[in-house]
Amino acid sequence: MISAQLWMRLTGTAPPLSLPGGRIQRAAARSVPAALVVFAVGLLAVLPIGRLVATALFVDGTFDANLLLDRLVRGATQRAIFNTLDTSLFGALLALMLGAPFALLVAATDMPLRKLQGFLLILPLMIAPRVMAPAFMHLLGPSSALLGAVGPAPPPGTANPLRGAAASLCCSGSSMPPLSSSPCARGWC
Repeated sequence: MISAQLWMRLTGTAPPLSLPGGRIQRAAARSVPAALVVFAVGLLAVLPIGRLVATALFVDGTFDANLLLDRLVRGATQRAIFNTLDTSLFGALLALMLGAPFALLVAATDMPLRKLQGFLLILPLMIAPRVMAPAFMHLLGPSSALLGAVGPAPPPGTANPLRGAAASLCCSGSSMPPLSSSPCARGWC
């Protein structure tokens, strides 16, 4: 095998693989477990969704687009699609309205305890919205022990004030400001 110095003297260029011996094999050996993990997670994520798509599009092994179109045309499906898009759009706008001013204060000013306040903003991400929503429903509902002890609990038998589209919007919009404040802060830095 020709050494790298001799190769450079003879050709005037760097040798084709000028890495020390074994480095390429070690790098490939390290990437194999990572590739296996990515493949396994991808497979576990794609299989259930693929099964749903196959169930929606194929009846008795034959492709049937009318089945899918019939389901998409239903009133309940269209209401669900509209409500999902409505809640996600306005939840994102609410998160941006809450996160952008905070990002401006943290990134563009010399506010005291900025790191602590940044950590406190990220804290809601540790609690999933699916856990936070029922907790607030029980906390502010008619059977709330806390509000009953203080006094302003809704009377028993009334509807929970945290049910409906506005409650979903507030829950998604109040739990996602950290996701909108980080890009805004990066833009102001």
